[in-house]
Amino acid sequence: MTAVRRALSVALQSDEDLAAYASLAPLIEELGFAGVSVYADLLYPSPLLPLITIARATRRIRLGPACLNPYLLHPVEIANQLHILDTVSGGRAYLGLARGAWLDAAGIAQERPLRRLREAVDVVRLLFSGDDRGYRGEIFRVEPGVRLAYRPGREDVDLLLGAWGPMGIALGGELASEVKIGGTANPALLPRARQALARGEARAGRPPGAAGLACG
Repeated sequence: MTAVRRALSVALQSDEDLAAYASLAPLIEELGFAGVSVYADLLYPSPLLPLITIARATRRIRLGPACLNPYLLHPVEIANQLHILDTVSGGRAYLGLARGAWLDAAGIAQERPLRRLREAVDVVRLLFSGDDRGYRGEIFRVEPGVRLAYRPGREDVDLLLGAWGPMGIALGGELASEVKIGGTANPALLPRARQALARGEARAGRPPGAAGLACG
């Protein structure tokens, strides 16, 4: 994935009829959009089936959920969903991951969100790589010898990390292909966001511009 992308994507809610996605997706692609996201908001249907429908109706656009979170889904299940979408789309899927929102309505305390996100990414990437040495984090664990019961179509993960603040954006600079600034398209935020992104890239020894920046 290129570091700098001047492109537009479309985001859709997950509660439409499947026929609507099947008809809209080719139009989105025909109009030249680079990608399409389906929201993974609390209390709405899972984005997976709409995304599968979109994948089957398109050939080029990048697509993924915006965003799954490691409080409602274990990283093993996140890896499974990403594999399904990547398979159906012929390798066009990205993993949209964020801490999640409104989870207090379901009694879920979002403790240590940056640590949880980092470890979730580690586990998904471990599983996709086929490495069976196990993982022992502070939150998630995978026992040695455990691996997926199938072979993913790729060994790495195209990660979009959703973030709201400088620490989350910096984490995206360390880990992600792209960072999505949540809930704003205010251009005044971009210089500060780029500074946070650069801090994360430097911490991870990545070159400047390794992670793209998206607003919405």
